[in-house]
Amino acid sequence: MSSEPRRRLSDAGEIGYKEPMQDLVFLSAPYDANDPACMEAVSRAVARLLAGGQYVVTPLLNHYVFPYGDLPRTWEFWGGFARTLLDRCARLVVLRLPGWDRAEAVVAEIAHAEAMGIPCDFIDP
Repeated sequence: MSSEPRRRLSDAGEIGYKEPMQDLVFLSAPYDANDPACMEAVSRAVARLLAGGQYVVTPLLNHYVFPYGDLPRTWEFWGGFARTLLDRCARLVVLRLPGWDRAEAVVAEIAHAEAMGIPCDFIDP
């Protein structure tokens, strides 16, 4: 797997709301439960993509349910959910937070997208 992007999406300042919404896209990023900046970056990326006219799904937004249940934070638990969502998407978008290229979930999601013929794009926070 190359760490070089295949395509580059616009920076945050260049994206404005456009109608109608486009295909469903899956946002992948490394998850760090101990770093609030991680979920802030994910939330900002979701907002950027939505403002750019993309429907976005990501298991990462389920981070907000952790206080309400004893859920594992492992790829073993979340992997099936992630693959099920990704299979329904037209595109995978990887948010290049620190460690993205070593994160178990991100690497697995990229591999799954490639195996399924789903295009993969990369964006910076």
